[in-house]
Amino acid sequence: MSRCEFKLLLCLAVLLLSPASAGAQQKPAELVFTGGKVYTVDEQQPWAEAVAVTGRDIVFVGSSADAKLFIGDDTEVVDLEGRLMLPGLIDSHCHLRIGGQANSVMLNLFETMTEPAGVSAEVIRNHAKTLGEDDWVLGTGWSPSQFPKPTRQELDALVGGRKAMLADDTQHNGWYSTAALQYFGIDADTPNPKGGVIVREEDGKTPSGHLLEKAHMLAGFRQTPQLFTLAQQETAIKKGVSLQNEQGITSIIEAASMTREGGDDPYKRVAAMGELNLRVSINTVHFSPLDDEVNLKTIQGRPFQGTEMLDCRTVKWAIDGVPGTMAFMSEPYKDGTHPPANYDQDRLNREVDRYTEMGMRMMFHCEGDAGIDMTLKAMEYAHATGKPLGMDDRHIMTHLDHVQPDHIERMKKLNIIAQVQFHWAAATTYNQTTVFKNVRKELVDQMYPFTDLIDAGLHVGAGADWPTSPEWKPWELMQVGATRTMLDGEGGRFPGESLSVEQMVKAFTIEGAYAIWREDIIGSIEVGKRADLIVLANNIFEIKPEELSQTRVLLTLLNGNPVWGAKNFEKVQPTGESVEYGDYVPGHFCEFTLPGVWRPKKSESK
Repeated sequence: MSRCEFKLLLCLAVLLLSPASAGAQQKPAELVFTGGKVYTVDEQQPWAEAVAVTGRDIVFVGSSADAKLFIGDDTEVVDLEGRLMLPGLIDSHCHLRIGGQANSVMLNLFETMTEPAGVSAEVIRNHAKTLGEDDWVLGTGWSPSQFPKPTRQELDALVGGRKAMLADDTQHNGWYSTAALQYFGIDADTPNPKGGVIVREEDGKTPSGHLLEKAHMLAGFRQTPQLFTLAQQETAIKKGVSLQNEQGITSIIEAASMTREGGDDPYKRVAAMGELNLRVSINTVHFSPLDDEVNLKTIQGRPFQGTEMLDCRTVKWAIDGVPGTMAFMSEPYKDGTHPPANYDQDRLNREVDRYTEMGMRMMFHCEGDAGIDMTLKAMEYAHATGKPLGMDDRHIMTHLDHVQPDHIERMKKLNIIAQVQFHWAAATTYNQTTVFKNVRKELVDQMYPFTDLIDAGLHVGAGADWPTSPEWKPWELMQVGATRTMLDGEGGRFPGESLSVEQMVKAFTIEGAYAIWREDIIGSIEVGKRADLIVLANNIFEIKPEELSQTRVLLTLLNGNPVWGAKNFEKVQPTGESVEYGDYVPGHFCEFTLPGVWRPKKSESK
C-alpha cells in the first residue's frame, strides 16, 4: 500500500468515526445544552459549545452543530445563549455541618461580626430571650476585634444566666457562660491542655470564660453537635448542602467530624433519606489533647467506603493553631511568645505511622513554618518505616500559610496535596490586627505562595474552610486570589503573585476531584463522567478580576439532576429535588479492615 493510499484510508476512518458521520446511529440524549461557552477543564478539549446528558452521565461534548445528532423527539433542549458552563465545583476544605448549623439551628454572628460589639451583643440578648430557661444558647461567628477579652460575666448578663457557648469566627476559640463552664467541668483546677489555653481571671485560677484553641476544641467544639436533636442535626446538614448547591458546589471534603454521633451519623441519615445533594468525603479527627489509645477507639470503626456520594477514609490532624498567635513557628512572635505545636515530634511520628499502616489518608492542619516542617518529618518517618507511602495515597497538607521552598520540594517527593484558602491572602481585619503586628514583615511577605505550589507541579485544591470568615463563596475566594486584596479594596494589596482564573477553576474542579479520588467521574466535562454541571450568569473569564465576587449561579446539576436554579434560568431557587445515585465503589478505594463499614441499602441508593 502506497503512502498516499494509507493517508486516504486514514482520512476515511476519521470521517466514519466522527459524530457527523454517525448520524442516525446516535441514541437521543435526555438533555442537551447548546449555544454555550463550555469550559471543560479537559486539556484535550478545553472549550466546547454543547453538552448532552443521559441519566447521570455526560454522553457528548462538542459543537452545537454536532449536538443536534443527540436530539430526539423527547430530548429536553436548553439554549445557553452564550452563557458559561463549568464542571460542578469541589470545596476540598469545608465544615459544612457547622456552616449549616450557623444558618439554621444556632445563632449566626457572622452577619454582624463587622459591626460594633454592641450590635452583636444585642443580637445575642434578643436570641436568648426566645429560648427556655434550660435551653442552650449556641452560636458562632463573633470577631475578636469586637470582643478582645470576652468574659463569662458579660455573657451571663446577655443570656440571662443560661448555658451558652459561642465560637469565634475562626472556630478555634470559644466564649462560655458560667453555666456552660460548669457543664463542661472547667474550673480553677482544670489545667490547660497541650495546645490550648483557659484564660484566667485576675486571681490566676478562675476561668474567665474565654477558651483558646485546644481548650475550646476539647469542650464546646467537640461536644456541641450532641447538644442538638437528631432532627436539628439533619436540618443543619440539609441547609449546608443547599447553600453549597447555590454556589455551584457539588462535592466537598467535610474537614473535621469530631465524633460518629454528631458528625458522621447525620450525613448517613440524610443520605439514607435520599436528600444528600452533595458528594461528601468525611474526615475523622485525631485530637491531640486525648490519649492516643482513646483517639484510636474514637476513630476505629468509623471509616467506610459507602457510595460515590458519601465516604470516610481520612484522619485530620491539627498540628498547630491560627497564624499570628498559635501557629508553630521556627522563631518567636514579635510579642515574645513562642507557642509549641500540639504534638511532639516522636508522638506525631509514631501515630502517623500507625494510621498510614492501617491504610488511612492523612490531612494535616499546619500553618507555621515549624509546623509544616514537623508534619513533613512525620510523613517522611512513616514513609521510611514499615510500608512506604504510596503515590496514590493522596495525603493532604492544608493552609500552609508559611510554607517554604524546601517544604514544597519535600511535599512533591511524597505526592502530598496542597490544600489552600485563596481568600486568606488579603489585608483582612484579622491579618491587620494580629498577623501584621506580631509576625516579622519578611515572613508576612512570603505567606500564601499559591503560584509557587502550582508551578512546582503539586496538586493544589481550593476550599473556603467555611465558616471561618465572612467570605466563603468560591467567587469571593477567586476575586481575592486574583487581586490579593479585600473584596472592598480596603487595606492595600497583600504581597505575592496573583492567580489566573484558569488556575483557580482548576483548583476548584479537577484538583478537588483528585483530592477525593473522583477524577475519573467528576472534575471536568468529558464523555463518560457524571453530569455535575453549573451555568453562570456572567463569564468569569471575561469580567474584571474585581467583579468575580458578583458571580451568580443560575443552575447547578448533580448527576444530571437540578439541585439549584432552573433550566430556563428565570427562577433561581432551590429545586428541592432529591438526586438519584447508585452504588459506586471504584477499585482504587482503600480497603479498610476496620469494623463498622456502612453502606446504604439498595433501596436507599437506587
